[in-house]
Parts: sequence; C-alpha cells; structure tokens
Amino acid sequence: MKFLHDEEARLIHAREEGADAGKVQLLQQLLGEPEQSIGDLLQLNSDTLASLLADLQQRLRTRNG
Repeated sequence: MKFLHDEEARLIHAREEGADAGKVQLLQQLLGEPEQSIGDLLQLNSDTLASLLADLQQRLRTRNG
C-alpha cells in the first residue's frame, strides 16, 4: 500500500510540474520571449521552475498594468 501511495504522489507531482512548464511556455509566448522546451523546463528543480513561473507572471502583470 505504501508503494501505491508513494507512486500516486510522484505522479501528481510530475503532473503539476508539467502544468507549470506549460504555463511558463505560454507566458514566454505572451511576453514575446524565446520559448524554452518542455524538456528543458522539466530538467529544472521544482523551486527554480516555480521561481521562473512567478517571475514571468509578475512581468506580464507589470507590462499590462
């Protein structure tokens, strides 16, 4: 049972990172920046990916504000 729980948690985490990578790509497109590949984004650790996402979101808000 623990194995199944751990595997489910791993899959949820991977799905969330994939969604964040897609958001980064979209924001890069909206900002007119070069788009990083999903593969490159998924090589980043979770904290770095989250930081990049937050930075792009802030820049889009500032640009449109």
